[in-house]
Amino acid sequence: MKIIQIAGFGKKFGSGHLERQKIVKDILTELGYNSDIFKIEKKNDIFKNDLSAYQIIIKDFRDSNEKIDNFLGNSKVISFDDYFLPKIYRGYRLYYNSLPSIKDQGNIRTFPYLILNDFDIEDKNIDDYLNKTKSYDILICFGNLDPYDLSSKVAKVLNNKKNFISNESVLFILPEKKYQKIKNQKQNSIFANFDIINTGSDYFKKLVLNAKIVITHFGLFLFESIKLKKRFIIVSPTKYHEKLANKYFKSFHVSRNGKIDSKKFIILLTNLLKEIDNSKIQEQLNSEKENNTMDNKLIANQLGNNKISDKKLIKELFGETLKFIIENNNNINNNCTICGGKKKKIIWMEERYHLLICTKCKTIIKENIRYEKMNEDTKEKYYVDEYKSVYGKTYFDDRENIKKLNKRRIMSILPLLKNANEERIKAIDFGGALGFFLDDLKDELLKVNKKLEGYIIETNSYALSFCENKGYNAYNSIDKLDDKLKNSFDLITFWFCIEHIKNIEFILKKAYELLKQDGILSISFPSQFGPMFYFKKNRNNYFKTRPEDHFYDFNPYSFKKFLKKIGFITYKITIPNIHYKRFNKISLFFVKIIGKKMFEKIINILAFGDICEIYAIKKQRS
Repeated sequence: MKIIQIAGFGKKFGSGHLERQKIVKDILTELGYNSDIFKIEKKNDIFKNDLSAYQIIIKDFRDSNEKIDNFLGNSKVISFDDYFLPKIYRGYRLYYNSLPSIKDQGNIRTFPYLILNDFDIEDKNIDDYLNKTKSYDILICFGNLDPYDLSSKVAKVLNNKKNFISNESVLFILPEKKYQKIKNQKQNSIFANFDIINTGSDYFKKLVLNAKIVITHFGLFLFESIKLKKRFIIVSPTKYHEKLANKYFKSFHVSRNGKIDSKKFIILLTNLLKEIDNSKIQEQLNSEKENNTMDNKLIANQLGNNKISDKKLIKELFGETLKFIIENNNNINNNCTICGGKKKKIIWMEERYHLLICTKCKTIIKENIRYEKMNEDTKEKYYVDEYKSVYGKTYFDDRENIKKLNKRRIMSILPLLKNANEERIKAIDFGGALGFFLDDLKDELLKVNKKLEGYIIETNSYALSFCENKGYNAYNSIDKLDDKLKNSFDLITFWFCIEHIKNIEFILKKAYELLKQDGILSISFPSQFGPMFYFKKNRNNYFKTRPEDHFYDFNPYSFKKFLKKIGFITYKITIPNIHYKRFNKISLFFVKIIGKKMFEKIINILAFGDICEIYAIKKQRS
C-alpha cells in the first residue's frame, strides 16, 4: 500500500505542517508502511503531483476546497486540521481535528491538541543537561520561517521598554536566514540587547524547557510550551490567528490587526515575571467565558500532564485507521445500496463514521471510517437493564405493550394468511428477540384453525436459547437455514431489524428465495421521510439520538422500488406512530383546521413518519 504525505510549507502555512508530517513518516515506518512526503507552498501546488499511484493520501494543510477534494477522487484521504469538509462523498475521508479551531470540525477530536515533537522530559540526564544550559527569562520564537517578521515587532517593543527588561535575559530564536543576517550586524540592530540563536539549534528543546516565559503565535509550538507548563504570551500575524487566540486565550493575547498592543504586552509580561504560579494561570484560563468548541478547562488541565506520549497515542490511532482501510479496501463503495446512485452528500460526522444521504433516493447511510465499537454484552442484560434504560421498564415488563403492537401488525397480515391452503403456517421472524411476535401470531392463527411453525433468526445467544425452549427453530444466521427450505415460508418479518444489516440486498434476496409464491414480507424501519429529519428544528436532535448501530434510515418510496427490484410488490405502507411535538407550527396549524383524524389519514397516505411499516408480497420475477 503506497502512501503520500502532502504538507503545507511556507508563508501561508508556516513550518508546523511539514514538521508534523516528518514525525508521522517516522510513525508510519515504525508501523511497517513506506511513504513519500510532498511539500506544497500554496494549495494549487497539489495539482502538480500525480496521485494515481497512491492508495492513501495524508494531507496536512488547512482550507482545501471542492476542487481539491474532487482531484483526490476515490482515494482514501486522512486530513490534519482542515477547515474544509466536503459536501459530496467521494470516498474514504478521515479528519483529525488535532488543534483547537474556529469551527467545530472533523471526525477525530480525541486529543485536546496534538503534539508530535517529543520533548525528552523523562530523559535521565535531563537535569544535568539543563543545569549546563543557560536559562532565559524570556524566549521568543515564531517558528522556522516567521514570514510576518513578528520577531522584529516584539524586539522593538522590548527595546522601547529596555529599562523594564534590563534585568531580564531575553533570547530570540530566529529563522536560519534571518539569524545569519542579524548575526553579522547585531550591534547595529534592534536585537543588540538580546541573545539570538537559529531555529535549527540542537539546544532548542532544552532552551524551551529552561525558559520562564515563551512569546509565540497560535500554533503547535504554543501547545508544546503549554504542555511544558510554560507561561506564554501570544502575538498574532493574521486575523485568522487573532480569532483563534481570542477564542481560547484572550487574556494572553496582545495584538490586533497585526500590531502589538504595547501597553497590554508589558502589563502581561510584568505579571508573568512576578512568578505567577501555575495554578494561577490555570485559573485565568478557566475564567475565559467564550463559547468555544473546546473547554478551556480541558486545555488548562493539560498543563500539569507531562507524561502523555502523544506520539504513542497517534501511533495507535494511525495503526487502527490504516488497518481498517486495508481490511475494508474493497468494501468502501460509492454506489448507493438501495438505488445504485453514485452521488451522496455528507450530512454528519462522528469519530467512527459518516452519515451520508443519497441525492437520488434520499436513503441515509452510515459509512464506517474506523472499527465499530461492538456491544460486548448481548445476552440477558439487553432485555433487562439496557431496555429499561430506554423504555423505563424491562422487555418482560413491557409485554402488554408489545402484544398490542404485534396485534396491529398481525391484522395487516392475517387476511392473507387465512387464505393460505395449508393448515400449518411457516414464518421466520428476523431479529425476533424473545419470540413474542411469534407467540402472538400463533395465538391469532389458532383462532382461524391454523398452526404455526416458527423460526427465529437472532444473534443474541440468550434470546436463541429462550426461543428454543419455547419450541421455535432458532438460528444465529440466515445461512444456517437448509436449502430444502427454499420456497416454503408463508411469512418473513423484519421488525426494526433491517436497519441493523449492512448487506441488506443479500439478506432480502435470501428472504425472497425462502418465501413461497405470494408469501408475505413485513418490514418496519426508521424513516428519514418524517418530522424528526425533515424539519430543521429536530435535525440536530435526530443526529444526536440516532442509534449508532443503524446502517440505514430508509425513504419509504425508494425502499418500495428497491423491494420491487428484488421481486416484491408492496400492498401496504403504514405510519404506526405520529409524534405531534415533532411537527412544525405550519403543520400543527393545519391539524387545527382539518382535525387529527384527517391529518393522520393524510400522513399515512404520504407515508410521512419517523417509523414506517411496509407489507409486500413475493411475485415471480419477470
